[in-house]
Amino acid sequence: MLEQKLARAKGFDDQNGFPRLTLEVNSSFSAVGLSAAIAEALTRYNISANLKAAFYHDHVVLEAYAEQALVVLQSFSDNPSSN
Repeated sequence: MLEQKLARAKGFDDQNGFPRLTLEVNSSFSAVGLSAAIAEALTRYNISANLKAAFYHDHVVLEAYAEQALVVLQSFSDNPSSN
């Protein structure tokens, strides 16, 4: 994943840029099921996403519905046990 500005500067085709949400959660490999829970929450609203797990934070890459996904994930973080 590259920022669109950097992709252009490097000569990459950036026609298929997608919105990305960054989850600022320090998750570890022992946090089993975090990506699955996020995907399940988005699936309930028919939001397709590609999750990219990283060491300090995770990314949710979306084709569409970024604003709706943000609302879903914010409600997820406010009350994860009800999701």
